[in-house]
Formats: sequence, structure tokens, C-alpha cells
Amino acid sequence: MISPIDVPQFDNVAMDGYAVRIAELHANAPLLVSSKAFAGIELNNEWSASSCIRIMTGAPIPAGADAVIMQE
Repeated sequence: MISPIDVPQFDNVAMDGYAVRIAELHANAPLLVSSKAFAGIELNNEWSASSCIRIMTGAPIPAGADAVIMQE
């Protein structure tokens, strides 16, 4: 059997952590947490430069994120 739709209908994260843009990671430079992403809820906030997004298991991966730093 093949489903006619993707479930879930978005790329989601498999662990709690912080969504980041790798290009903005620099040694010993902190990133501000700009918002939180929860399971199944699409994030509609602006994502400011030099910040990260707290992300929970099952949340859609924010646009522009290319890594999630795990925190379990």
C-alpha cells in the first residue's frame, strides 16, 4: 500500500534541540534564541541573524536551518 500524501507533510526534527544556520556558528560566539518551534506547528516568525530557534521533537524544520544541535 502506498499513501497518496506524505505524513507528516513537512520535514520535521527527530529530537529536541536548537535549529541553526551553520554559516552563523563561530567559536565562542553565543546565539540568541529568537523563538520556539513546537511539534506540528509551522513557525511564521522572522528569524534574525546570529540567532537560533529552540525546536521540539516533531516540529517542522524552520526555513534556512541546515542543522539541529541536539539537546535531550
